[in-house]
Amino acid sequence: MNPQPKNRPLTFNSLEQIGKRFEMLESRIDSMDADRKAHNDLLVRIDERTRRISEDITFLKGEFVKKDEFIPIQKLVYGMVGLILISVVGSLLALIIQQ
Repeated sequence: MNPQPKNRPLTFNSLEQIGKRFEMLESRIDSMDADRKAHNDLLVRIDERTRRISEDITFLKGEFVKKDEFIPIQKLVYGMVGLILISVVGSLLALIIQQ
């Protein structure tokens, strides 16, 4: 069985405690409001940075050459480097053979 709560008369001391409690709750609410504003500012900054990163990624995707576009250039450069190396090695062999 639950005992019935007793109705106690409000005294000056209990009113003072209620007032202190009320002030404490008000300060906590003010603190929570300040925290909420700080969190909102943080979320705005995160959202702005995310938007800028997304724009940068979109820009970079348009700037780079695709692999299928790069393969002919790659073959051309490799061929030229191969010719240069063959000519260097051939000239070195010609110098060695002449001496």
